[in-house]
Amino acid sequence: MKTLTTLFICLIAIFGLACGSGAGGTEVKIAEDKPLQFEAKTAYADMRPDLTEVHFALANYDFTMEPKTINSVGDVKDGQIRITFGLKGEKGEDFNNPVQPGEYSDTKLKWVDIYHFADGSHQTVNVEERKGKVTITEVTDTEIKGSIDVTGDKGKTVKASFTAKKVK
Repeated sequence: MKTLTTLFICLIAIFGLACGSGAGGTEVKIAEDKPLQFEAKTAYADMRPDLTEVHFALANYDFTMEPKTINSVGDVKDGQIRITFGLKGEKGEDFNNPVQPGEYSDTKLKWVDIYHFADGSHQTVNVEERKGKVTITEVTDTEIKGSIDVTGDKGKTVKASFTAKKVK
């Protein structure tokens, strides 16, 4: 009986570790040897039906965002990190939700940028030569859930799960 209980506890621990890691956990690197400590605290999805796109912003700090302002969010300060990316959707029946559950890669993944603070100032890193995908798992009236798992030039990496509040 004691062996069975120990086995059961071990299986629960292994299952918990596997589930807790999500899509491989959170990882952000601005170069192969330059990881950043990142855990998403705030996330927004800026709905752009005019472009058939959704622009996402994930940050490890609190901020607010208005419609069509992804490039106007203020500079990051010491310890702050913000990740932005854009997804191209399809013209479908739901004009107000151009991104639906599914995988977005290649030309559907428009850009990925990492904003961080280094050398006393705001820095922007563009992830070029992107490989990987963004997976959208759920779209509701108020939020979009999914994950990003993208690598790029010079070891740049963005891997995180998110629940983004829709900006309308």
